[in-house]
Amino acid sequence: TNTNTTEPTTILPKDEDGDNNDDPSTTNNNINNKHTTSIREKLVDAFFHQHKDLKPLCEFIVDQSIKNASITLSHNYIRPLLDESLTDYCTNRHPISFPLDLDWYLDALAYIERTTIRTSGTMVNRVVEGQIEDGLRALKPPGVSGETIDMAISLSVRYARSKCKVMVGSVVKVEAKRKLDAKLQTMEKKMKLAGGVAGVVEKLSGVEKEVVVGSSGA
Repeated sequence: TNTNTTEPTTILPKDEDGDNNDDPSTTNNNINNKHTTSIREKLVDAFFHQHKDLKPLCEFIVDQSIKNASITLSHNYIRPLLDESLTDYCTNRHPISFPLDLDWYLDALAYIERTTIRTSGTMVNRVVEGQIEDGLRALKPPGVSGETIDMAISLSVRYARSKCKVMVGSVVKVEAKRKLDAKLQTMEKKMKLAGGVAGVVEKLSGVEKEVVVGSSGA
């Protein structure tokens, strides 16, 4: 599953406020976060205003790095990790029993989503960050100091992490439900098949007993 990452990039910090706006303490934190974000945005704007050649380069490398990651995201990271999380949950934590309970299903889905997002997010970030650093160091304009390129890398990585977080989360949610539903359907079929085989064996056993009893009477 490829994720669309072709939206234009702007190297600016993301506002990562919480969703609970009714809590007064959360509201105060949000105000402080917005103030901090505003200051950070101004510093970022000032940096790229001073180093105009770096901004398009940073945006290109961030976009390309995330695009590269999105192509292999499901196959290399998310699907194998979902399999591990699903096996762990169904085998070691809460074995499946039918008929299936809705709470079990929702808890299982939340668990595999949470563990997969955490682990795959870390892996994808590591790959993307490496590509960003390598790309900027290789393509930096002549005369740009090491300290300047370090700052450009830091700003680019910060933005890329926020993009990767959204990308990983959206893909995991789709793949997790698909994986869980497929596993449940497979296990239910196996259980029904096993039940059918057990019924046949029981019937055959009964027939054998009848034959033995009939033979003894004869």
